[in-house]
Amino acid sequence: MKLKEAREQQNLTQSELAKLLNIDTQRYQNYELGKRKPTPEMLKTIANCLRVSVDYLLDNEKNFANSFGFLSDKQKAIVEKIKQLAPDELQRVEDFIAGITGEPFKLKKEI
Repeated sequence: MKLKEAREQQNLTQSELAKLLNIDTQRYQNYELGKRKPTPEMLKTIANCLRVSVDYLLDNEKNFANSFGFLSDKQKAIVEKIKQLAPDELQRVEDFIAGITGEPFKLKKEI
């Protein structure tokens, strides 16, 4: 699994991510080390926190960038910038999108 890679892309420590997941750090460390497997529900939660797909975490995508193949180069650049935002900055982007569209920002499926 690509847990460590995805966590590091978000500039989170194991402890910080464990806190977001409401689990103890040792449990999360065991996931990264492959000593323990997360449940499907926990895997979805981890993916959501790390802003990646479950397929990415499971290494089912050959090249993560290709999962955005339907986007223009400009849209891909925007996605890359958004991935680097802190949670409060991401909230401002969501609020901005809601202001432009006139609709509240909603995920297709919440965990």
